[in-house]
Amino acid sequence: MRTPGTTRLVGIAAGLSAVGLALTPSLVPRPALFQGFLAGLSFGLAYLAAAFLFRLAAHFYARRRPSPPHPLSPFPCGHGG
Repeated sequence: MRTPGTTRLVGIAAGLSAVGLALTPSLVPRPALFQGFLAGLSFGLAYLAAAFLFRLAAHFYARRRPSPPHPLSPFPCGHGG
């Protein structure tokens, strides 16, 4: 199971979505430095959560997928019965 590129893309997409939500106007006035801190924090947490969930789903999908039959196997469906 190798999905590092896809995992990175899913994490970046989720992180950018979280930054977009963090930068939307609100009724709470915040200084620019604190707003940047919140945007960075939301990106990091969203990236972490999305990458973890994607890798977890890929792991379970890879475990459920049957392995292909060996090329030298006399049985076309991959088992002896």
